Amino acid sequence: MNGAALAPLPHPAAESAAPEGLRIRILDAAPETFDLWRRFEAEACGLPFQCASWSAAILETLGRDAPVRPAIALVTDGAGAPLMLVPLLVRRAHGLRVLEFIDFGLADYNAPLIRADFARHLADGGFPPLWRRIVDSIVEAAGPVDAVTVDKIPAAVGPVPNPFMQLAPRHDGDSFQVVRDGSFADYLKTRSPSLVSNSKVKRRRLERLGHVELRVARTAAEIERTVATVIEQKSRRYEATGRADLMRQEARRRFYETIARREADGGLVHLSALCLDGGIVAAHLGLAFRGCFYWVVPTFDDRLARCSPGRLLMLDLMEWAFAAGFDTFDFTCGNDPYKHDWANRISPLHTLREGLTPAGRLTLVGLGLAGQAKAALRTHCPPVFAALRSLKHRTPLKHRMP
Repeated sequence: MNGAALAPLPHPAAESAAPEGLRIRILDAAPETFDLWRRFEAEACGLPFQCASWSAAILETLGRDAPVRPAIALVTDGAGAPLMLVPLLVRRAHGLRVLEFIDFGLADYNAPLIRADFARHLADGGFPPLWRRIVDSIVEAAGPVDAVTVDKIPAAVGPVPNPFMQLAPRHDGDSFQVVRDGSFADYLKTRSPSLVSNSKVKRRRLERLGHVELRVARTAAEIERTVATVIEQKSRRYEATGRADLMRQEARRRFYETIARREADGGLVHLSALCLDGGIVAAHLGLAFRGCFYWVVPTFDDRLARCSPGRLLMLDLMEWAFAAGFDTFDFTCGNDPYKHDWANRISPLHTLREGLTPAGRLTLVGLGLAGQAKAALRTHCPPVFAALRSLKHRTPLKHRMP
């Protein structure tokens, strides 16, 4: 799904399009939209979670089981040359029509695809009025919108600033990276000696059980086996930790199977496994995109937890990524303790919440208060918080948006 055979898009008549010449089109999820999308992403700054293949797989799986309406905003110059694409949808949630990215919890970052020259043009406060026009165009095309919610907003989209930062989103978490500076051996010298030593002990412990090797899935059979293991091990881990088992959702399982089948053989997706005598003891579904390797869905066999196979797979993949020339190994979002141990850079993430109608504003206030209560419960009464969290995602969505 790389669109390599498609005709190139027209380029802007000038490097920086004048604001008065901008046009906004709201596209649905038609095949023609994704053809254009793939061609544009080849020349635009962007992140892998907004690639056409990733978003298409989300809409084909989770999007089919939820009340959603795609509202993909395309900004062009006066001649129709694409400048920015924002992959949005309108979803029914909390009784509201909410405008958000095509995400469903499967995008670790949310940002537009944008031409570098247009990003520079918007850098001095040009995005907020354009965003208002985008929202107005979506309302005109798709009907009323009560609220806007965008989370996991990074400060940059590759080499350019993320224009969503101009909307004053609040800091709401961090992401973690390893930035390559020298060899993998050089990197290990910057980590805790006791942690590195402990990892070597874990590896020797596992190697005493049999032959250990890293395998990257290439063939259809390897891809199918590895993604099935990711789903199985992740589900078992959810159950063991008392968390809601997201892998029980058939649509979510279909998403991982779909994106792996389409993109794992030399495409966006990288599937790998740490094997012990041929059996998979840890697995990973990640993304390889423009010099960055994304650590996305790691899993491990908890029956071998004393050997830390998940950590060993992570270290093997990090070494592989360094040798393959990736500049960054990105642990993405999530405040897991191990990320603090291994990352050498922390990047802030942000959340935008905006009520557009009285109902939207009132609901967002209520959700904000509920979030504060949830944080307090998690801090002061973890068992009750874990029990309540296990109820999440148990009720399937049955109604589509009219």
